[in-house]
Amino acid sequence: MPLSLLPEWLRATGAALALIMASVLAGRLTWHADQVRRGQRRLWSRDLLLEGPTVAALALLTWAATDYLALTPGQASGVGVILGWLGPRGLESTLIHFWRQRKESLPKGDES
Repeated sequence: MPLSLLPEWLRATGAALALIMASVLAGRLTWHADQVRRGQRRLWSRDLLLEGPTVAALALLTWAATDYLALTPGQASGVGVILGWLGPRGLESTLIHFWRQRKESLPKGDES
């Protein structure tokens, strides 16, 4: 009999969410450290508090992408680090770039 009172599915979900949160946090901290190194941000500031909701939102986005693409936990952590490093602005820029490339590559329809 397991010592935990939590069901197995809840423990597995909690472990997966913790892995995704940690990977997104690592990506955001990497981005923040790069901004500090460039002199665009201070190490400790109020802006750092805004990273909490950003990490939570990007973790949910990572969870959704992982579920949709049926990725393994290792792949999910890789996606989390990339999304965390890109952040909301970088993700938006990347998606717009790919959307425009896709739109330009589609054949033009009849104008009649």
